[in-house]
Amino acid sequence: MAPSWRKKTIVIIAVLAVGCSSTNAPKSKRQPLEGTDEQIFSAHTIKKNDDPTVMMKRAESFFEKEEYPEAIIEYQHFLDLHRMHTLASYAQYKLAENHLKQIKGVDRDPDPIHKALEAFEKLQKDYPGSRYDRNALERIAACHRLIAEVHLMVGQSYYRGHAFGLLPIDLSGS
Repeated sequence: MAPSWRKKTIVIIAVLAVGCSSTNAPKSKRQPLEGTDEQIFSAHTIKKNDDPTVMMKRAESFFEKEEYPEAIIEYQHFLDLHRMHTLASYAQYKLAENHLKQIKGVDRDPDPIHKALEAFEKLQKDYPGSRYDRNALERIAACHRLIAEVHLMVGQSYYRGHAFGLLPIDLSGS
């Protein structure tokens, strides 16, 4: 007869063997990505994570799914690693566009407007003469209009509340 510790060891090994061979593994709750090459997200492609094409596909897929904060991170990461790449001006343009998509109106947080403006101006500064120059100029003008609308709305709010003394600027003219 085998000692009791051997019996326990054999039972534990048998339980582990049966448990590991089970085909009832929990299924992933992730939804398949439509129109996206899912190999980009595979754990086997870790070495390719810094590949410009893979990075751009990942950013584009986030943009298509309207996950703008994630897309911004991916485009910025692309630019950090591949500033001189052929697609760098496109990445800068899409970065700015993602900030524009986050604008919820002039009565909301103006931070996305300022970030979009900065990104479009950076596009013009870092990639002069790119094919996105004309669109960038139009978007810069639109951002300036939105910022003016924000300031007008704030001023009107102070005016309606007769809160002239609370304005952060001196209107006395002196």
